[in-house]
Amino acid sequence: MKKRIFLIVCLLAALNIYAQEYVLKKSINGKFGYVDQSGNIVVPFVHKKASSAYKAATKTIAKEKLAKLEKETRKTINNSFAIFENYYVESKINTWQKKGESETYDEWQERVNVETRKEMSQQYAKEAERLYIAEQTKKYPPLNLTLGQYDAENETFLISDKISKNEMILFVPREKALYFKESWAQIVPLSQYVIDNSEIVFTGIDFLLPQGDIYKYKTDESLSYSVGTSYLMLGSKSDVALNIHKTDLKNDKIFAVIIANENYQYESKVDFAYYDGETFKNYCIKTLGIPESNICFFIDATYSNFRTAINWLSDISEDMPNQANIIFYYAGHGISDGKNAYFLPVDGSNSDTRSGYKVNDFFSRIGTLQFKNVILFVDACFNGAQRNGKMFSTARGATTTAHEMKISSKMILFSASNSNETAFSYPEKQHGMFTYFLLKKLQETKGNVSLGEMNEYISENVKKQSQLIHKKIQTPTVTTSQELSDIWEKIKIIPN
Repeated sequence: MKKRIFLIVCLLAALNIYAQEYVLKKSINGKFGYVDQSGNIVVPFVHKKASSAYKAATKTIAKEKLAKLEKETRKTINNSFAIFENYYVESKINTWQKKGESETYDEWQERVNVETRKEMSQQYAKEAERLYIAEQTKKYPPLNLTLGQYDAENETFLISDKISKNEMILFVPREKALYFKESWAQIVPLSQYVIDNSEIVFTGIDFLLPQGDIYKYKTDESLSYSVGTSYLMLGSKSDVALNIHKTDLKNDKIFAVIIANENYQYESKVDFAYYDGETFKNYCIKTLGIPESNICFFIDATYSNFRTAINWLSDISEDMPNQANIIFYYAGHGISDGKNAYFLPVDGSNSDTRSGYKVNDFFSRIGTLQFKNVILFVDACFNGAQRNGKMFSTARGATTTAHEMKISSKMILFSASNSNETAFSYPEKQHGMFTYFLLKKLQETKGNVSLGEMNEYISENVKKQSQLIHKKIQTPTVTTSQELSDIWEKIKIIPN
């Protein structure tokens, strides 16, 4: 009984000192026991069991204190982003809302109000996030990646990270695999991060090739991929990216502009847009027989890139007047001011339509060029909605219908949704819903499909799946120029 009481006393003593540093030696009063930093005996060394109990107790308390300290430290680090963001946004807003020297009072009131202050706050918050991530991740160890074997059946490379011991599966088209492998030493891997719940979260890696191509590995678009007995939750491919029919034909008079805008500087990302564009490009090359040199492909296009695309088409028109057929594909955000629709470049803002590229201007400029016909596929909506069904925080509810978009001569426009609807994503398939069924029809028909058949298939399936998955209807539409209104349905996507 005495031993049990003594053990309890020892444990209580341990709890009181909170795992202070201790050593077994003589104290200042000459007695022998466990001594704290002041030199006083904390626990007398009377029995081995007592000393063992003390050691166990202090070890446990030390671990608990360490865990508590780590938790508090993490909380402090996490809170540091909130502090930085608040400071950054507040200082920027204070500067922005000052009345300019040459600004009239009415102009200042129009520029600075509750709505515009909210818009600018959101824009500066995005800037703060980018700056914070850039600064904090400087401390992270550099990637140390090793390129593994290429799987020709699935068109994927196995890549391993020596530091984390993790592996990833990266989709690289078969025709690009050799170039990717030969360029490996020059490829720049760029880690991608976001702020989630005040923490910096790794979201993937962009592999930047010497010629400017980018291949993306993403952690949030992963599927199970088996390698022997291992199952890796890594980037894989949708069913429409597999078994792509390869034609023997070479259609060197078809040209394509493909714009895939996923990662926006000031707005939320467009889920799967990059994969949409990349897979559509593969169908253009393999199934439609378009030479890769005939394709102008932009990933995360800026305003300047839209101008480049127009200039590229203008050069084709000059070199091959009335001989070329054009395919245009866009996946990304769209915005509207209630009268006009705008493609949103990745450096643009939903709150500022001047940063967008007016759709009518884009189509009108193409309409002045000398082409046989132009087929346009637009997987975007222009009513402030996003692919995930959420609205832009600054959306004004303005809408622009496809019919309000001015279609120029010899044009057929396929739009992903009607004016008051959302152009949804199809998460299970890793594509925009409109794009998935566009690709699926190309896969099933091996490209031998009329535009009427394409429209019927896309419309039926998109309306059905959007209702099943998102509980909302999405209605694809087709708009044509006057001279094609009676014959567009019979036009083949690959001209006869």
